[in-house]
Amino acid sequence: MEGQDKAHYAMPVREMLYDAMSYTSQVEQAALRHRENGDYQNSAQFLSGFFPEDRLVPVVTLCLYYGTTPWDGPMELLDMMDIPEEFEDMRPYLSNYRLNLIQPENAEPDNFRTDWKLIFSLLKMAGDGTGMKEYIQENSEMFRHIPPDTYDMLKELLHADRWWKADADSGKGETDMCKALEEIEEMAKQEGEILLLIKLACRKLEKGKSSEEAADELEESVETIRKIYQAAEEFAPDYDNVQIYHRLKSGNDFSSAL
Repeated sequence: MEGQDKAHYAMPVREMLYDAMSYTSQVEQAALRHRENGDYQNSAQFLSGFFPEDRLVPVVTLCLYYGTTPWDGPMELLDMMDIPEEFEDMRPYLSNYRLNLIQPENAEPDNFRTDWKLIFSLLKMAGDGTGMKEYIQENSEMFRHIPPDTYDMLKELLHADRWWKADADSGKGETDMCKALEEIEEMAKQEGEILLLIKLACRKLEKGKSSEEAADELEESVETIRKIYQAAEEFAPDYDNVQIYHRLKSGNDFSSAL
């Protein structure tokens, strides 16, 4: 089993290598067993270390992709090859390796018997915040009793840990996603307001306004505007609002500044 949160553009080669190493290990173990038993009957058996009656244990490698965007990597080894037109007739002789890819868009959540059912259901809606909200509300009874480890996994896979930090533990070793959803909405609203303030403050900065002047015009504290100015200077002259926001948030004085 291989887990990927981003597409790996050489995954067919990578997994083919893993499978080959597994089969090679099995052949080596068989050779060691025959060497210890001294049961070679001819030079062919001695040379290969593997007898005609020996068998390999099949290896099936699954690639579990839990990214929030569709997989855009190769699905098989031939997808990675550049075959000149004049050699196209050689294609049937090329060994291929196909990925066994499991991803949200081709996985049926109801096929899962564990909390992966919830995880894949929400991963399918990763780009649809409204749809995700409606789904959680429609299945509120199920989402009111989420194990903490499943809740933490959802935070990571949906890249929502910047919001889902509030304590929604029910006291029974469970997490109430419905309560968490309300907290997410409130924190998202607050984040939107902060981003708007950063955008307005950066406009004042571009016009050469001092932090005191900007604070007066925006009706904010001088300390708050000064913090934004300091963070914004690291991203001049583009003044990316989101990057400035994350820079402020990473500082120890973020909560006191905004």
